[in-house]
Amino acid sequence: MLDPCAFDSFEMLNLVILAASLAVIVKLVSLGRQYKNIPGPFLSRYSSIPLAFHSRGGKRALYVDSLHQKYGPLVLIAPNNISCSHPDAINVVYAQGDNALPKSDFYKAFVMDGTPNLFNTQDRMEHAKRRKALAHPLSYRSVKEMEDWVTVNMFKLVANLDKLCSTKSTSHEDSMDNQARANGLGLGAEIPGRASGSKQSGGINIHAWFNCFTFDVISDLAFGQSLGMLDRGTDVLPIATSSSRMVNNLGVAAMIGLRGRAAAFLGLFPELVGFGRTGMMIRWLLTNFWPDPLIRKGLSSSDMLSDIATKCVRRRLSPSDDISQIARDDLLNRLVNEIKKSEGHSDTTQASVYERIVVTEAMLLLSAGSDTTADSAAAIMWYILANKSVYDRLMAELDENVGILSQEFAAADELPKHDQVKSLPYLNATIQEALRMFATNSFGLPRVVSNSSKPVMLLGQRILPGTQLSVPAYTIQRDVNIWGEDANEFKVERWLHDADTSLHVKKGDPKHLLTFGVGPRMCIGKNLANMQLQLLIATILLRYKLELCDPEEDLEAIEGFMNKPVKFNRCGFTLHTSNTPLKPQSIHTWTFNDIIDGLNLAMDRKGFQGSWGSGRIDVREPSSGKVVVDRQLAGSAYSQGLYQVNVADDLDNELTVSPTSSKLGLDWTYVLASSSHSRLLIL
Repeated sequence: MLDPCAFDSFEMLNLVILAASLAVIVKLVSLGRQYKNIPGPFLSRYSSIPLAFHSRGGKRALYVDSLHQKYGPLVLIAPNNISCSHPDAINVVYAQGDNALPKSDFYKAFVMDGTPNLFNTQDRMEHAKRRKALAHPLSYRSVKEMEDWVTVNMFKLVANLDKLCSTKSTSHEDSMDNQARANGLGLGAEIPGRASGSKQSGGINIHAWFNCFTFDVISDLAFGQSLGMLDRGTDVLPIATSSSRMVNNLGVAAMIGLRGRAAAFLGLFPELVGFGRTGMMIRWLLTNFWPDPLIRKGLSSSDMLSDIATKCVRRRLSPSDDISQIARDDLLNRLVNEIKKSEGHSDTTQASVYERIVVTEAMLLLSAGSDTTADSAAAIMWYILANKSVYDRLMAELDENVGILSQEFAAADELPKHDQVKSLPYLNATIQEALRMFATNSFGLPRVVSNSSKPVMLLGQRILPGTQLSVPAYTIQRDVNIWGEDANEFKVERWLHDADTSLHVKKGDPKHLLTFGVGPRMCIGKNLANMQLQLLIATILLRYKLELCDPEEDLEAIEGFMNKPVKFNRCGFTLHTSNTPLKPQSIHTWTFNDIIDGLNLAMDRKGFQGSWGSGRIDVREPSSGKVVVDRQLAGSAYSQGLYQVNVADDLDNELTVSPTSSKLGLDWTYVLASSSHSRLLIL
């Protein structure tokens, strides 16, 4: 005889299953009927899995482009997720003012530690406040004032490349390999290999060196100290955190790439992303038990990057640190001041109050301001080297306006200045065309029609609240209706005002170039990125003769959130015949003593006294380059002081670097600088 209670429980279970099934059926029918006039794959009407599959494979943009080629300009790529490749959609999806659409829940996957930054915040008022805080530090005027930091790191890049070009043995390569084995994995690699910048198959990994350069520039500006990648020739940091053991041996570029790929995938399932205790629990489960190792590594990479940013910013904001007593007018200092204003804090406010905000914004600058710039520079260089006519004309323009960097450059430290290259028409046209062909973000930045948004019409279709909209940059930037029949060809002439009409090149329109985004959420770091790209391309081309190691190899890309070039890593490098390798002892035409006298004079004129006493720099052995520097003036071995001094073997050992005692475990090399016009690298 059945127990009535058991019967009731069994019947109740059936009712629950039936109700749940009916709810699913109703939901599926509703999804199927919604936007029935908009074409797209059948499964995409009911699930985000098809889009997620291609996103996981790093080919989302190509998949979405294939859908547009098949179905037309308006495609349903997932439930309540519409992609529009018509140029008219740009001003609708990325509208400004009252018509602006907020960012969708897709961006929750990019939030670290529950604190949104300028990029991923969904709240319009919060975004406006954050953008205002960053607008001044990243304005062209501010960026121009920080050119010295770019120049210092550019010199270190050139010195490294000169060394690689001039070496006649494999000793340097072997040392780089040994370092790679000691540190784990090289730049961007997920298998054991060479460290960034090592010679491979007769060429130099220029992409890796670009990464080291941009990371050092941005970390210098955003963290108050360089990460020292150019010094070590690798982006693998010899540090470890207990929370990110599985990615300890990955390079920073690889971690940023993995983080982007994981976030781009999880962003399609925002219910898996949360904040607070529940969100922390879900994240822990995903990090430790998600079956896909790429997602686990991506989440661990995010934790590791957050730890690095937190330690760097916390050190800089610490009142006990030497450098906190020195006004270093870099990006971080300006950012802190602006955040204090926007958050209503006074100068006496404890750093811990606004530290989390500073960390998230500094992390944004590191990932978006360095990794994407290096990727773009590598792609630009590939297009230049793959098109000889472009290379020849660009070299002629650079030679005429700047001049080949010959032996005089090595003696006078005359790196190209931004004022010399910023307005060169063919250089800028080349960069524009390369960024059109190689879109930094290819698949389109999603927005959502919220309940408070004004009614949205897109190509005659009424868009309902809750619907995500995006404009695929890859498809827009290769649309033959916009760019002409040669849209898939690299044609610099389309950006030149005096383009030869006989070439039948359709003029390019910047409003259809989505490289830095459009509308109120446009990339705020555009000025800094452009400066680095212009200086990088000009300096490398003027200093070296380059060729592709494999001219038959196409430029391929893999997507995370951003587009990364793959396969193109190596260039054949030789110095121009008139050039000689840089020698640190001959950076200036002055004698060594003259330089030190100049430094002391500069200190006197600026009135740097106070707690430093006289703050003199004393030369003991000019021939060997060993100097003694006031410790507080120079900063500790783990921070850059007033003159960014780091001498590893000074006579009294006050500045001896010890990786084991460093707060971050990083090995630093410093540059001695008295002003924007005199520099001395001491090795």
